[in-house]
Amino acid sequence: HTFPYCYILSSTGEVINKGIIQDKEGIYQLLQKSDSNINAIG
Repeated sequence: HTFPYCYILSSTGEVINKGIIQDKEGIYQLLQKSDSNINAIG
């Protein structure tokens, strides 16, 4: 079993952070490490 890989994208489409997400907490942690100008997670 592999955990999903998540890219945090800025509004211009640049990858500002990326990492392996194990649960919702992991998503929140990645978001907090990134810009507040988040457009999408994919």
